[in-house]
Amino acid sequence: MYPNLNAEMARRNITVAILSERTGIPYSTLAPKVRGEKPVKMAEARLIRDAISVHLTLDYLFAEQALEAVE
Repeated sequence: MYPNLNAEMARRNITVAILSERTGIPYSTLAPKVRGEKPVKMAEARLIRDAISVHLTLDYLFAEQALEAVE
């Protein structure tokens, strides 16, 4: 699980369905990745980050423990 990713999605009212639309990653592929059940490829991580906020780092968004935001 990626607590920072989920927190940032919640702050911005972005659901997995919205994230899927914004990234072009199919919902069925994206949902288990957001839950941390499947690995996220670097290209996918960048698409996800860009769909949420280009100012957030990949290290922050995909940390396995909650961290303080670095924007």
